[in-house]
Amino acid sequence: MNEITAIPDPFINGSKRWAEGHSIYDYYLYDYYGVNSETGAAQYHIWKSDENGVTTRQYDADGKPLLTEKYTDSEKGYTGDSAIPDFFGSVSNNLKYKSFELDFLVTYAVGGKILDYNYAGLMNEGNYGRSVHADQLKGWRNPGDITDIPRMEYGNTNINPTSDRWLTDASYVTLKNVNFGYTFSQKAVRDLGIKTLKVYVAGENLYMLNARKGMDPQEAFSGTNSNVYLPSRVFSFGVNVAF
Repeated sequence: MNEITAIPDPFINGSKRWAEGHSIYDYYLYDYYGVNSETGAAQYHIWKSDENGVTTRQYDADGKPLLTEKYTDSEKGYTGDSAIPDFFGSVSNNLKYKSFELDFLVTYAVGGKILDYNYAGLMNEGNYGRSVHADQLKGWRNPGDITDIPRMEYGNTNINPTSDRWLTDASYVTLKNVNFGYTFSQKAVRDLGIKTLKVYVAGENLYMLNARKGMDPQEAFSGTNSNVYLPSRVFSFGVNVAF
């Protein structure tokens, strides 16, 4: 007799919520609404949960969103975004013309979101002695400023909780590697006692096009990143000789 496995109760795992009917790659975060143009404070759309634990956005009688400047007064909810790309793949080829040879590999992904923790850390609440991202120059400074970056305020944790503010398009295209070589003709090297002689130059991680400089959408399939170095750009030169 087959044993029936019970469906576990929903639980939050980092930036995701594991629940029946949802992918484990669906983001479950606070809902960032924007900046109060008069005060520069970050605002969050209020979510409330029902008796079944399902959260929904809250609105007033006129249909306007209920907002809070203290994210802990709200609850998290499904953002409708996923870490899974719409499609991904690679293109490789080997091209030859006379004595020249060119190999290359391009990888790509389209769609999906990445929760850019590194960017969030650099858009911090202004703690002393820490680096900040250049985007802070676009932040709120005076009443009436229209921006999506709140004012900097020392110790204000309401500025950068784990919210959908940090979700970024994870699409990318990379030139992963290129190898260009030239093989000398036997006539050219025969008098040197050489059967074959090939020289080549190669490069790895040569270029990446994505939504934010310094971000690596390839780091984790779960759609998050951490403080690790980007793949190094490497150049090499080689000679293959057969006697």
